[in-house]
Amino acid sequence: LYFVPVTYCSDAPGFLSSMSGPLRMMFRLGRSAPAVLRILFRLNLRAVRRGGARASERMAAWAPEPDRILLQRADVSGGFMACFEEACRQGPAGPAEDVSLIARPWGFELGAVKVPVLLWHGELDRNVPVAAGRYLASAFPNCRATFYPEDAHLSVPLNHQEEILVRWLPPLATGRLTPRMEPTRREGEAARLIRNR
Repeated sequence: LYFVPVTYCSDAPGFLSSMSGPLRMMFRLGRSAPAVLRILFRLNLRAVRRGGARASERMAAWAPEPDRILLQRADVSGGFMACFEEACRQGPAGPAEDVSLIARPWGFELGAVKVPVLLWHGELDRNVPVAAGRYLASAFPNCRATFYPEDAHLSVPLNHQEEILVRWLPPLATGRLTPRMEPTRREGEAARLIRNR
C-alpha cells in the first residue's frame, strides 16, 4: 500500500513548465546546484524567523485561494512555519537534499508498482501541479485517485483529513487493500473515470 496525498513527480510530462517560477527555480537548482539551494533555504529560514506575522502574510500571498484562506488561521500558518523551521533545525542541508531527490527521476517504472496506491490531489495546487497527480494516477496500474476541484496544496489534507484517514487506516490495520474499492460519496468524476479505465 502506497499512500500518496500529494507528491511531485519530475517524470511527469510538462511537470516543470507547469510549476510556479520560484518552485521551478528550486527544482532546477536541486538538480544542478544543490549548494546554491542550501543557501536559499538558509536565507528563507532567516526571513521566516525574523519576519513574524509578515512572513506568514507573504507566504499566504502566493497561495491559491483555498490555501490562502487556511493560512489566515494562526494555527495553520504557525504550524506551517514551525514545520519549516523544524525541517531546518539542523541546517538547510536536509530540506535541500529532499528537493534534490524529488527533482530527479525516481529510478523505477511506475507501471511496475503492483501494490494499490491511494492518491489525493487538489486541482488548484500550484506547488504540485495537477498534471503530476494525473500522470501518477494513470501510470500506477492500481491507483485510486481522488481529485478535488476546489482545493489546493494545504487544503486537501486539512479539509479532507477524515475522508482520507477513513480510506487509509483500514487497509493499514488489515494489511490489505482491495484493488476495486467502491467510490466514496465525495469523490469527483475524475477519480471514477481513472479507476474505471
